[in-house]
Amino acid sequence: MTTATDPGLSRAGTALLRRWQDALAKEAEAAVAAALRTLDLDDLDEDDTIDVFIGVLLASARRQAIRAERTLLDLLAAETGTVVAAFGIGSELDADRLSAAFETALVREAEQAAASVRRIVQHESASAGRATMTAAMARSGQVVGWTRVPDENPCKLCTSLLGPILPPDTDMFSHPGCACVPGPVLRGDLQ
Repeated sequence: MTTATDPGLSRAGTALLRRWQDALAKEAEAAVAAALRTLDLDDLDEDDTIDVFIGVLLASARRQAIRAERTLLDLLAAETGTVVAAFGIGSELDADRLSAAFETALVREAEQAAASVRRIVQHESASAGRATMTAAMARSGQVVGWTRVPDENPCKLCTSLLGPILPPDTDMFSHPGCACVPGPVLRGDLQ
């Protein structure tokens, strides 16, 4: 039965969702590391640095989108026993918004700039995966909604958001550092 933090998936489905949750965080950290290495390059001006940051995020968002869609396809196959065709959904990033955010981050002292870049890249990378997952759930025809699935140690904000089953086309709210993922609720899981 579907509950506040359990979308009612089988053990295999839950394991797939948890592996995706871990992969989401690892990919975001890899993107952060790549972006932070750019800060050590002395021959780049601010515009070039921002372009590299956006390139890192675009690549990470692409990987997050592919992984999110693959997870949903594997999860639907495990839960329903049917193979579902890929949706081909990608995640879009707002380059102007990100440029402004990175520009603001880079005017700070080095340590603060690195912390700001870390927050931006981690959040945007993980958000791309979550956005692709909700878009793929909406297009699947098999998902009737989703519920927030937190990590093992959710913050107070995320804990307050647990519970409702939201329509599959509803974007998931997340904050910088958020480790929650949308857990698909399938037709047969609602009781």
